[in-house]
Amino acid sequence: MIIRHVTAWLVEKASFISALMVIIVSGMLCYEVIARFVFNSPTIWAQDYSVLAQVWFTYLAMGYALRRGDMIRITIVLDAVRPSLREVMNRLSSFVIVIVCVFICVLQFDVLMESIATGRKQPTMLALPLYLVEIPVLLGFFILGLQAMVQTIWPEDAQTPVLEPTTVGH
Repeated sequence: MIIRHVTAWLVEKASFISALMVIIVSGMLCYEVIARFVFNSPTIWAQDYSVLAQVWFTYLAMGYALRRGDMIRITIVLDAVRPSLREVMNRLSSFVIVIVCVFICVLQFDVLMESIATGRKQPTMLALPLYLVEIPVLLGFFILGLQAMVQTIWPEDAQTPVLEPTTVGH
């Protein structure tokens, strides 16, 4: 049961950080526009840091999107099946997400360790360490995998079902 609470806590904290980063990116880009067009003095850092923050907020929000049922889904099959079969399909889709996340985390960990060991840099003006954009991929898929595992075992932990029939056209 503790895994449910830890996962819920991680998903909430990651989504909070993600939302905060959206605000920070907005501020950086507004500052850049004003600096460039009002003062004719563009920054050298706004592009690099805003892209970095966008990578972070995208990956950190994945677990939250899954928990809320906001992932992209194709529901044509679900519209035609019984609710009991729909629940099996929900669990199966969550389990597939777990498997994909484990695979990505294993591969991404190797990529991250190689970047740290070799000191790879981003091909940008600031040449930030490449691991800064690789860490959120690992964290995001780890949190997504935990949330998918929780929804596989305890489907009621999803705020809305992962897959549900549509009401469009009915």
